[in-house]
Amino acid sequence: MAWGGEVIKRLTQAQREVNDIHRHFDETAEHCTQLEVRLADLEAFSAEEEREVEALETQELRIEDERAALMAEKRSLVAEKEAITSELDAALVKKTALEVELAETKARAEEEIGRLRSETANAWDLGKEDFLKSSEFDNLCVKKSLDYFKTGFESCVAQFRANGYSEEEHPAPFLNVNRALEELSEGDEEADEEDEEEDDEGFTPPSSLKQ
Repeated sequence: MAWGGEVIKRLTQAQREVNDIHRHFDETAEHCTQLEVRLADLEAFSAEEEREVEALETQELRIEDERAALMAEKRSLVAEKEAITSELDAALVKKTALEVELAETKARAEEEIGRLRSETANAWDLGKEDFLKSSEFDNLCVKKSLDYFKTGFESCVAQFRANGYSEEEHPAPFLNVNRALEELSEGDEEADEEDEEEDDEGFTPPSSLKQ
């Protein structure tokens, strides 16, 4: 009986230990499950953080690319500005040179115009003086004088005849043709002298010389 009681006691103790181990195992398993759930949550959180970090890195890279593009555009604008400034400076220098050249050309043109005007006036005076001294002018004066005398004489004769005065009925011995020619010649000389004085006083250069 003592041996049986001892066996039962040991079995009961063993059963109690088994139950304790089983309970401890269940607690451990539950704790492991909780740890696994927590680990899964941590992994999910870590993955989310990694995605956020990747998104931030991508955004930073994009911002860096945009910054690099802006810097490149800025350098391009600076270079373009410098080129435009250089071109403007060159244009201003060229403009100044053209203005100087234009002023010099204008001065030379005015000087040339003055010289040509003076030469033309001198040529006009010389040509006029040579023409007045030429035989052509003398012949022209004689021709004009004869034409004038002939026209006047014929007009007088026509007036005599128109008023009924015939040469047979009313002779005019006091009319002397030679004397009339002499007086006409003297009158022409005086008229020529007056014309020369008037031409000298009222001489104006050709219209091409007027400003």
